[in-house]
Amino acid sequence: MFVRNSTKKTERENLETLIHKNNAELKICEDEKIRISQGLKNSETSNTLNKEKYILTTRHKNLDNEIKKILDDVEKCQSIIEILSKAENQIQSKKIDIEIKIKQLINSKDQTEEFINTASKQNTLIDKIQIKKGYEEKIAYILSDLENSTFNNNDSQYWISQDNKFQEKFSSGIYPLNEIVEGPNELNNYLNYTGFTNNENIDEIISLLKPGQVVLTSAGIIIRWDGLITKLKPEDKKKNILLAKKELSEKIKSIKEKEIEINSIQFDYEDKVKSLKQERIREIKLRKKWQELVEEKNIIAENSYNIEKQILLQNESIISSASRIESLDQNIKIYRKNIKEYKSRFSSIGNINKLENSLEKIKLDFYNAKTIADIKETSSQNLLREKRELDKNLNDTMKEEVSWKNRNSISINHISELNNRLEQCQLTSGELEKLPNEINKKQLELQNEITKFRDLKNTINENLSRYENKLYKVNTHLKLCENTLIKDNEALIQLKAQKENLDEKKLDLKDKIKIKIGINPLNILDDFKSDLLDKSIIIEKLSQAIRQREQIGSVNLAAEDEYNEIKVRFDNLSAEKDDLISATDTLQKGIIEIDKEARTRLRESFEKVNNNFKLLFEKLFNGGNAELKINDEEDILESGLEIIAWPPGKKPQTISLLSGGEQALTVIALIIAVFLENPSPVCILDEVDAPFDDNNIKKFCDLLKELSLNSQTKFLIVTHHPYTMSQMDRLYGVTMAKKGESVILSVDLNEAESMTQV
Repeated sequence: MFVRNSTKKTERENLETLIHKNNAELKICEDEKIRISQGLKNSETSNTLNKEKYILTTRHKNLDNEIKKILDDVEKCQSIIEILSKAENQIQSKKIDIEIKIKQLINSKDQTEEFINTASKQNTLIDKIQIKKGYEEKIAYILSDLENSTFNNNDSQYWISQDNKFQEKFSSGIYPLNEIVEGPNELNNYLNYTGFTNNENIDEIISLLKPGQVVLTSAGIIIRWDGLITKLKPEDKKKNILLAKKELSEKIKSIKEKEIEINSIQFDYEDKVKSLKQERIREIKLRKKWQELVEEKNIIAENSYNIEKQILLQNESIISSASRIESLDQNIKIYRKNIKEYKSRFSSIGNINKLENSLEKIKLDFYNAKTIADIKETSSQNLLREKRELDKNLNDTMKEEVSWKNRNSISINHISELNNRLEQCQLTSGELEKLPNEINKKQLELQNEITKFRDLKNTINENLSRYENKLYKVNTHLKLCENTLIKDNEALIQLKAQKENLDEKKLDLKDKIKIKIGINPLNILDDFKSDLLDKSIIIEKLSQAIRQREQIGSVNLAAEDEYNEIKVRFDNLSAEKDDLISATDTLQKGIIEIDKEARTRLRESFEKVNNNFKLLFEKLFNGGNAELKINDEEDILESGLEIIAWPPGKKPQTISLLSGGEQALTVIALIIAVFLENPSPVCILDEVDAPFDDNNIKKFCDLLKELSLNSQTKFLIVTHHPYTMSQMDRLYGVTMAKKGESVILSVDLNEAESMTQV
């Protein structure tokens, strides 16, 4: 009995120990589960990381788009800057040309004014006449007598009033100047006796003239009634005051026009410079913004990589924690089951003790007899229970092993997938890291090229300025030479006139000597006898001859040599001038021919395009009419075009007043009309059917079919419209069969249709 009680007590102690031990293990497992669960709850930040990663990825794509847009804007800015720079150079060149022309005009004006001031007097008759418009140059030569004439008898040359009136009239075909010129009454005889004719037959004109009449022909020949013919030379035009005054007024007018033009050019130049500065500032801002976006993009890429790394670590931790929680759940179930079983056994042992205490006396012998059997039975049951528990634990361990193997394989696959993704991310990150370097490199190359072009432009501008200065100096020297030549010609003419006057005076003196004393001056000594040579008479005649010589004036003995030297210079300059004029005429003829050929070809092409446009418009709209109109027929090369269209049932109107679909159809008709004028083997149309409805899509596809059948052109259509796809002969598409790999697929619709029929 004592042994039995001792055994039960030992068993109860063992059960209590097991219960406490299982409770402790259970509490440890539950605490660990709570801690891991709390850690999993805390690890919900992975969702936040995923969201943050998504935000960074989206921002990365947006930055790519923004960078691309900024690069496009930079290219546009550079294109605009280049255009503005060219325009600035052209305006500057044009301004310099006009300034040179203004300087030349001012020099020419000053020379003309100087000539007028030196060659004319104040209040001459030339200032008191009015010439009919259109005859200024024609009759200016014959009015040269009025240039230095006045009504003042104190002047060296003046006009007086005469009572006799003009009696003889000019024959038909000759117009008296009083019909062309209005002047004072004192000039009536002069204007009535002087005429103008377009007839150039000198003999016929002389036969028609009456005594005292003088005629100027349209060829610049002055014919006098007594047969004197005076042919006017080109240099006479430069000495004519009337023409000089007209030329002076024209030059003043031209100078004012050039000044207005240069003011306009200056305003345009300042506007272009202002626009150029704004575009350069905009380019600098865009480049600065591009650098900021690239830096932000690099930061985002780095943050994205760090977040992916954190997500990977958290996923591994979550997988490990989940596995541990499952293991703890299994252990908690086992411990709870064991505790329940131990408590059941413990309570059973308590009940047995109560029964044994109450029936102790009755069953004392029975228990004593069976003590050994009970001990054996208890030991056997304990062994069986332990065996069952071990078997169960073995099965659980095997299941857990299989589960861990499955989880391990899943984890390995997941890790390999994550490694692949990591490699792709690293490759993408490497490419993205290289991209800014490539962009910076390209930017540096572009900046170097821009610097080279700017240096080249500056060099060209410097050379151009230097050559323009040289040209200006040459022109100035040429002008000086021309002025010197003109002055020399004038001096030569004056010398010739002086020589002629001296010859005439010499002849007059000879005639006077011959008339007065009846002796030939050359043989005067032979005609006189020695006794007739009175000293006083000789002295008186000598004094008279000296006075006459003084009246004649000084004679330039070197005039002939100066004339020959100036003539040689004049001939050389005239030859150079003729060469320049010939080259200018050749260039102008070439420009005129090119301009004429361009106008002819443009007109022919315009007519063909207009006819094609009309036919295509009628076909697409099932009627109606349309045409292209040139805004300026006189200047077809610089003129714009106006599209006039009137669909069926509508009035003629410009394309801007049509609906969206009508505008799209009209533009398609115009594009294809231009294409048909000069077709190419391949025509690419990129989503031109986007604004069309179903009806217009059908018209568009029918037109393409007709064009394909009637021409050798292949049409490539980029489209998203199902009907357009269905009308094509072959479809090409791009798909992503594997991640990061694009594959091009093609389908022959005719072949596919035949296969479906089979």
